[in-house]
Amino acid sequence: MNSIKTVSLVVLAVIIGLSIGRGVSKLLPTSVSEGAVHDGESAHELFLDMDKRLLSLMEGGMEVAKLPLITIPKAGSLWEIAPGEYKVGRIDRDHLSPITKAIYPFAVQLYGNAFLHGEPRMDIQSILQSAATALAIPSISNPPTSFRLLDRDAERVFAFVREGDKVLVSGGRSGLEAAASVLKDAGNAVSRVFSDTKTETPAIRSHAYLVGDLATGEILLERNAEKVLPIASVVKLLTAYVARENMEPDATAKVSAKALATYGTQGNLRLGETYSISNLLYPLFLVSSNDAAEVIAETMGRTEFLELSNDTAHDLGMENTKVDEPAGLSPKTVSTARELFVLARALYEKDEDLLAITRAKERSANGQKWTNVNKLVRAGDLRYLGGKTGYIPEAGLTSVSLFSFPMGEFEKRDLAIILLRSVNRDEDITKLLRVFAPEANLKWEDSAFEEGAKDEKVSLLFVGDIMADRGVGASVRQNGKGDYNFLFNFAPLLKTADITFGNLEGPISDKGYDLGNTYSFRMDPAFVQALGNAGFDAVSIANNHIGDWGRAAFEDTLLRLRTGDILAVGAGEDEEDAMRPRVMERNGIKIGFLGFSDVGPTWLAGPKGQPVVLMASHPDIKGIIEKAKMDVDHLVVSFHFGEEYQKTPTARQQDFARRAVNAGASIVVGHHPHVVQPVERYKGSVIAYSLGNFIFDQYFSSDTMEGLALRVVVSKEEILEVIEHTVKINDKYQPILE
Repeated sequence: MNSIKTVSLVVLAVIIGLSIGRGVSKLLPTSVSEGAVHDGESAHELFLDMDKRLLSLMEGGMEVAKLPLITIPKAGSLWEIAPGEYKVGRIDRDHLSPITKAIYPFAVQLYGNAFLHGEPRMDIQSILQSAATALAIPSISNPPTSFRLLDRDAERVFAFVREGDKVLVSGGRSGLEAAASVLKDAGNAVSRVFSDTKTETPAIRSHAYLVGDLATGEILLERNAEKVLPIASVVKLLTAYVARENMEPDATAKVSAKALATYGTQGNLRLGETYSISNLLYPLFLVSSNDAAEVIAETMGRTEFLELSNDTAHDLGMENTKVDEPAGLSPKTVSTARELFVLARALYEKDEDLLAITRAKERSANGQKWTNVNKLVRAGDLRYLGGKTGYIPEAGLTSVSLFSFPMGEFEKRDLAIILLRSVNRDEDITKLLRVFAPEANLKWEDSAFEEGAKDEKVSLLFVGDIMADRGVGASVRQNGKGDYNFLFNFAPLLKTADITFGNLEGPISDKGYDLGNTYSFRMDPAFVQALGNAGFDAVSIANNHIGDWGRAAFEDTLLRLRTGDILAVGAGEDEEDAMRPRVMERNGIKIGFLGFSDVGPTWLAGPKGQPVVLMASHPDIKGIIEKAKMDVDHLVVSFHFGEEYQKTPTARQQDFARRAVNAGASIVVGHHPHVVQPVERYKGSVIAYSLGNFIFDQYFSSDTMEGLALRVVVSKEEILEVIEHTVKINDKYQPILE
């Protein structure tokens, strides 16, 4: 498909409150003239006169009350209704409008978007939650209204009617005029957003993808959707589905040595522990525990479980899906985007409880607590119904994500987005959400939607060197009971930015061997989840310690960061990948990240075809930065450079930083000196030569026990604000950033 239909005319009928799908002869409800006689078939009826702005409550054919309408919808607005006969739809004591984000008390739906209600009020919590999902929020003190009554009258109507009661509407524009006005005006905001117009397919970087309607099965957008590809941890959805369909939820499962030998330690399961099958789903989904997948399979019998998984896939119609193991580590575990959509629909229709686990923020069992690493969950995206992400090198980034979008005051549409072999999963999902979530592209003006405005700011937070080995690891074990989340107890500010970034000073792995450097760091794999829980979106690994434990630990770090949904900057699967900026989009603004090391390890700069670290000595560093800037609104360049423990940047630091700005960088952040160096403005850009330490055990001086957190707020075109926050590191090596 080269184009898409954002919403069909049938959906438009829902949006504007007209029933188009019934055919021309039934386009409008039966007309009602003033003074119409009611036959009394329903005990309670409503008669709404738009010309006189009156609402009559009828009982047994007799008028029992006449109430004034304070406002009626504007002609051509989303809340207009044609004269005719209707039935009361939904009744909500406090209706939270998905369109205006306001609360309308005592709401009584007449038809489509048209409803009776009291005085609306803005819902601050909804605004905050929607802001977290990068949706536009109306910046207005007086939300638009449908048919507004005084609160006391609205409460009376609310108590008077029931769903299905007859509603008679007269006055206003004729039904045909009201319908034609909205449908013919291609320039009208409603038509532009909700009509059957075609929109160019967004530039999606997934090799295969699909967007489909979960309720109807309609495929709205796809590419290479029938190509068989590795699916990585997405297979855990099928693993859980098979377990729930065929195993007792309270069945006891024991953690074996063989299961623990599976790659990854995310679940923190321990040898000999017992769990119920239902409790194993918590680490399976929230932290993508491979061990948990193996324990589940072993409990049934691994061979039998895999056979049953393949049979179940076949029974669902997933003919090309093959399950080689239950966790998604094997490139032989494959499927297609279309077949994963089939699985998504099966979960949507049959297993809401399983989806609820996948979107849970945290769950506890056996004295352990698991916190969800999924970025959509961490961001509080209210549209997210559940799903699973995955990554192995052969599969790239994969995802099955289910969403629910409001399509009017009382209607919604549930969609699945499937991505396989994505280069940038977050960016692809963001682009597709913008297409299929119309409210993300709207603003208010004169009580009607117009295209355009979004929250045109992005806040970025940069911190210094992060090292959780040596004395820091000992403190976690002694003071934090082995829980690396302990390190971030006094750093809530990390979660307040749209994007948080730091320098990861060494590998996170249990692989490799110590190369014998003067100081060699290797951090516990559990630290990846703690970084994600703390709010980190990206880290630079272009530094002198990333190779301390050899290539195996370096490559394992790349894998673990991707599995933990944290972007690794300054390195890649090969040089081309390392030179490609890591891009995140927030509020319609694209932020790209590059990283370079000026202090080694030079042996990780090659050979070709293997994972590498980008060096500041690269002969085409200017070209790399210029090319990266072409893809983004703002480019951040991180340098590991300078002299340790020196508070003044060297001439070499200044030269690299300013050349980066000249090539297109908006923000340059430096690490390595372990002490804070100056922040300067240069040609409208920001250069922070060294942010010092953020988590480190260099207790020998006060300068190394503090750092700088730099908050930079940008619009699409420029830097709006730069704020410096001092970071103090306490005697337990916890950064204090409040």
